[in-house]
Amino acid sequence: CKSKISAQYFWVELSFAVLSCIILFISKDFNIYIWSAKYVLLMVMFAFFLCTFVYDLKHKIMPDDWTVGALASAIIYSVFFGVGFKLAVLGGLLVGIPLALIYFLSRGRAMGFGDVKFAPIMGVLLGASGGFSAMMIAFWVGGVLGIYLLIKYPKKINRKSEIPFGPFLIIGTTFAFIFNLNLDILLTCFQRILS
Repeated sequence: CKSKISAQYFWVELSFAVLSCIILFISKDFNIYIWSAKYVLLMVMFAFFLCTFVYDLKHKIMPDDWTVGALASAIIYSVFFGVGFKLAVLGGLLVGIPLALIYFLSRGRAMGFGDVKFAPIMGVLLGASGGFSAMMIAFWVGGVLGIYLLIKYPKKINRKSEIPFGPFLIIGTTFAFIFNLNLDILLTCFQRILS
């Protein structure tokens, strides 16, 4: 149509291609059918993650349909290949509580409700320990980027500026899942950095 293609499409396609290769490796199993099932299920879930990531960055909204799709994929994965149903439910509840408290205590000023709805996915997929480690990563990355933006763009960005937190939750969840992180590992790394 002789119109320019946004660079966003290149980066989204590249990110998904790299992610698909990583998922193919970490879902590896001796049984080809189990391997295929894990791979397809994870690809569906991370497709929801990537779409939500981009949409939240652009529009500051995390569509409910995508959140529900990601949650359903995470539940199925956890039940058959992950932490199991009981730990998934417990993780979802425990990881969801802190962001819900932040949202209600701040009356929605410190946290969007889309973030609150996404938080249980982290616990369902990773269990409580992994979910909290993902949340810690999200807050660290978000904090560092927030400070950078405040310094780099003091006239455009201030403490009242709205920065979508969903992408950071997705980054935290992705890192915690790929590298199998939990609170013990993160706290040990943190202690080594401080010592």
